[in-house]
Amino acid sequence: MKKVAVQRLNRHDVAALQHLKDYMLAHLHTSITLSVVRAQTTLSEYKIKGGFVQLFGATIADFLFQARMEKAKELLLQNEKPLKEIAGLVGYKNSKSFHRSFRKYFGQTPGSMLRQSY
Repeated sequence: MKKVAVQRLNRHDVAALQHLKDYMLAHLHTSITLSVVRAQTTLSEYKIKGGFVQLFGATIADFLFQARMEKAKELLLQNEKPLKEIAGLVGYKNSKSFHRSFRKYFGQTPGSMLRQSY
């Protein structure tokens, strides 16, 4: 992970970064790019990137990946939706790409995890 200089974050910065985090969690099903993130706040790109790592311990990309995978696991274990729908609900248009990402994150396929949960 890239080192980011420690910044002074005031209350406004912390509130704005928390808003960004909440926004991303509420919109996992959409494509979230840096331009989308920047449109949600008045903070500079430098403050967004560095402040996010400082406050939440992960880059925006890593945070999104982790959040999407954890949400996918939650939906999978509820066993109410098909895998293709779950992939879409966490922002993947391609189920093969979702399958690869899931396996990378959890070390097993979605089907394998589901079978183990029984």
